[in-house]
Amino acid sequence: MKEEALIAALCARVPHRSSPWGPGDDGALLESAQGSGRRALSTDAYVEEIHFLRHHPPAWLAQKLLAANLADVAAMGAVPEAYTLAACLPSDVPEAWWVAFCEGLGLGSRRAEVEVAGGDITASPGPIMLSMTAWGYVVGEELLARDGGQPGDLLMVMGVPGLSRAGWERWSNTSRGEWGAAPPVDPDPALLAHLRPRPDLDAGPWALSRGARAGMDLSDGLARDGARMARASNVDIVLDVALLPPFPSSITLEVEGRLAGGEEHELLVLVPPENEAAFEARGFAKLGYASVPVAEPALRLVRQGVPIELSPEPYEHF
Repeated sequence: MKEEALIAALCARVPHRSSPWGPGDDGALLESAQGSGRRALSTDAYVEEIHFLRHHPPAWLAQKLLAANLADVAAMGAVPEAYTLAACLPSDVPEAWWVAFCEGLGLGSRRAEVEVAGGDITASPGPIMLSMTAWGYVVGEELLARDGGQPGDLLMVMGVPGLSRAGWERWSNTSRGEWGAAPPVDPDPALLAHLRPRPDLDAGPWALSRGARAGMDLSDGLARDGARMARASNVDIVLDVALLPPFPSSITLEVEGRLAGGEEHELLVLVPPENEAAFEARGFAKLGYASVPVAEPALRLVRQGVPIELSPEPYEHF
């Protein structure tokens, strides 16, 4: 397929507006009658063999890329609005693979009520490389950043940490196709969590409006992201592994894997204790609390209050 045909296939399947607000010019005009006019932007890239395998179902790969980017925007307390897409593809990419990718991206866009504003498509001498920049409007003057936590706040999370890691271990052991597999007929929750995550994109704006002091997208695992939040907020974060939400039946993973897994794309927050009931009713689970740092701010692991020594090994890109 030629570049123009690739772009035409994308625009035929994904919500968008005409130029200058959407594809068709050198840039897109950013304006909205909603919110304060301020935008939260985020960029994330997927590289074959680093972030995904080629037999990842292309429609689900598109939805995962979109979810990862929109989750970063929503984690700031912003409402996702639009995105740009850059795709670097081998010259022999089958038309069916790209069409399936665009179909999945269109489905995910309509579900999230966002649209593509433009981007770039070029050739790659080897692996597939995909990059997206997403943005959303900020309703008020505040953002949900990592640095607002205070001693006494509760650590709470959406989703089931480690479930995507369990899905990765299952998926990486399946037979590989050359250009994308069909979606599994009856995927288990772990495979869905890894191949087609659907984070709660309303959770960030909701948490900000309900008094969350700090928040971030849980993309690199509880061990790494919890430590990042602790340093940013200048607190110790005490995480009780006994409070990790349970896995569905038949799915198991050691605690270290659950702490190091990443790719949940759900929201991790520090919340004033008086707001615990409201956050639990919204679907958040309590994992621990923030305290005055013992020395350097850090994530400290306990099991039912008793300190434990674990060595989770988060994924390293290099």
